[in-house]
Amino acid sequence: MIWLFGDSFFDLPSYETSLIYWVDLLSEKANTYNLAKGGTGPHYMLPLIESELHKIKKDDVIICHISDKWRITFPSEIIPKDQMMQITRKGCNSNNKVLLEYYENNKNSINFSFETFEKLIDELPQYTLSFLYSLNIKTIVFSSGLKAETRERFRLLNNDIFHLSGNDLFDVSSNEFTEFNRDWFNALDLRNNHLSEENHYILVEYINNVLSNKKTLPKFKDKFINKDEVIQTEKFVYE
Repeated sequence: MIWLFGDSFFDLPSYETSLIYWVDLLSEKANTYNLAKGGTGPHYMLPLIESELHKIKKDDVIICHISDKWRITFPSEIIPKDQMMQITRKGCNSNNKVLLEYYENNKNSINFSFETFEKLIDELPQYTLSFLYSLNIKTIVFSSGLKAETRERFRLLNNDIFHLSGNDLFDVSSNEFTEFNRDWFNALDLRNNHLSEENHYILVEYINNVLSNKKTLPKFKDKFINKDEVIQTEKFVYE
């Protein structure tokens, strides 16, 4: 069994289900159990992995994407977890009335949490990596929540059962464009999982090569998409 944890790079497509979805490709050769949730980060993912650990067998595989450390899943019975990413240290980046009301009603507590636990939040990606490394279970990790130098330091731990990729999936996504503008983060990304179909296939090849302990890993395709092909300026890209 392959267990998947992460955000919208792993989560089921929400825009166009007729497009290629890399998890479907991976599932052609192995059983997968996908617990990824779009819009979440390590604050959501690490407790989830811990809660599922009693079900994960020694010969299973864990594949995860550690996303933005500042995506905090605040407690709520009415706000979906994948919308919590709109609440940041600077305020609420949403026009959703229910989310805005939740933020205004809890603003003091939210700001207190960000300020009080700033150092802990800053270390969440490293805590998650350290936990995964300690499991002694075949694990592949992609991380967009680490600084490049920190990622390379952790990559020194790579061995036959633990693999931290040198690829930042946020960079893989943005590097697909011939020219990239960060303003597009307020746009609708028509690509499944923010990746071209070409890179869906490459991602699966990458994973399969790691699982087979192959030394040669494929490079993701870059600088071949024009913005107008896949971007519509009405919705958040990484949601």
